[in-house]
Amino acid sequence: MRRLFAASTLALSLAAGAAQAQVDTAGVDAAVQRVLPEVVAWRRDFHQHPELGFAETRSAG
Repeated sequence: MRRLFAASTLALSLAAGAAQAQVDTAGVDAAVQRVLPEVVAWRRDFHQHPELGFAETRSAG
């Protein structure tokens, strides 16, 4: 989850600064490709082990 947060923060920072500076789209694409397998694994794991709302003990861990 930390990597996802970091990637989201990076994307927001790049989007905010896009008007002021040239964005290295190749670098962003490379960063996304590095974390994509882990994010897909998280999504699959969440769907294989569903939890009721406000009782997400496994997901919170």
